[in-house]
Amino acid sequence: MLSNIVVCFYNHKDVDVIRSLLSRNGHRVAYSCVSGARALEACDRLGSGILICGYRMSDMIFSELCRNMPESFDMLLIASPAARNELCGAGRISMLELPLRASEFSEGLRELEQRRESLRRERKKKQRLGRSGRTPEELRLISEAKEKLMEEKGIGEEEAHRYLQRMAMVSGTGLLETARKYMLL
Repeated sequence: MLSNIVVCFYNHKDVDVIRSLLSRNGHRVAYSCVSGARALEACDRLGSGILICGYRMSDMIFSELCRNMPESFDMLLIASPAARNELCGAGRISMLELPLRASEFSEGLRELEQRRESLRRERKKKQRLGRSGRTPEELRLISEAKEKLMEEKGIGEEEAHRYLQRMAMVSGTGLLETARKYMLL
């Protein structure tokens, strides 16, 4: 996959094991380190990606690392089941429990990358649709309904929009469906 990967564990041997697992599965590690400070520097340089780490680094624990890593990074924590109590609903942290099999590691990483890709596509779609989340055709239909209201009732655009919103609330339909119905009148 395309994610930038940073590996950070307290022990150099653990770093080497994870790097080896990643390499065997076709992933390239951009940075590897044993301190949280170095991991944060690497994350800042890369801009976005996945940080794979253990519970403790040489200078901090995973929760501090997560609080300070860029928003565009997700964390894959590899730790004992006891660490799950400290996740505190952190949405950017996925966890794999020790002892860990290579197949579980590969599957966990694949799921995290798929989630990241899905979120990336969703953000791109929202950008394409604009702030409202509506297609240009849907926006045009709402605009035409407002224009029709403005002409028929002699009101301004803001008032026409509020009128459509009230009609939608009263009828229990969405704004788009209300505009569609009004255009058919």
